[in-house]
Amino acid sequence: MDGLRGLARGQGLVDGAVARRGMAEFARHRPPDGADSAVSDLFTAREADTVRLPARGMSNAEIARALFVEASTVKSHLGRVMAEIGTRDRLQTVVRAYRAGLARP
Repeated sequence: MDGLRGLARGQGLVDGAVARRGMAEFARHRPPDGADSAVSDLFTAREADTVRLPARGMSNAEIARALFVEASTVKSHLGRVMAEIGTRDRLQTVVRAYRAGLARP
C-alpha cells in the first residue's frame, strides 16, 4: 500500500537511490555517435525539459517545483514522451535521453 501512496505523490516504482545510481552508471558511458539523435526532434521544449530533469535523479514533485507546474503536468509530459519514444518507465526514458544527447552527465 505504501508503494501506491508513493506513486500518488509522484514517486517512482524504483527506489530513488537505486535509480540515481543506475542513471549515474549509465551516464558514465558515452553513447555511440548519432545513436538516438532523431529522438530529440520529437519533443517540445517543455517535454525535453521534463526528460532532462529525471536524468538528474529528480522526482516528479521536484521537477514540478523546478518547472513551476503541477506534478500531474509532469506526469502528463512524461507519459506523452514515453508513448512517443516507446519506453515503459522513467529509467528507460532517461537512458534514451542520454543516447539522444538531451541529458548529459
